[in-house]
Amino acid sequence: MVKTIRFGNLLASLVVKPTTARALQCVCMSDLEVKAVGRKQKLRERLVALEAEFRSAALQRGFDLTQMGNMALPTPLAAIFAECAGIRAELEDEPVED
Repeated sequence: MVKTIRFGNLLASLVVKPTTARALQCVCMSDLEVKAVGRKQKLRERLVALEAEFRSAALQRGFDLTQMGNMALPTPLAAIFAECAGIRAELEDEPVED
């Protein structure tokens, strides 16, 4: 959970993570870090959606998902596969941990 708190003219964004029933861990993050964490989450969500779309389309075309690495893909499936690979690479390159 991200909370933004104003201290005079300064805005601070806090990421609050429950660690126990009694305590909360607060991590101070800059606005850029908060945006990076949100972007990373959106990329993960997009990847999950694309992978589901890929599986569905591949199964509809009669592909065996265990053999996908050894087959030539039709253009629509290849485009989805390439977008998934690009998102995975971007997520691996992201330095921000959440």
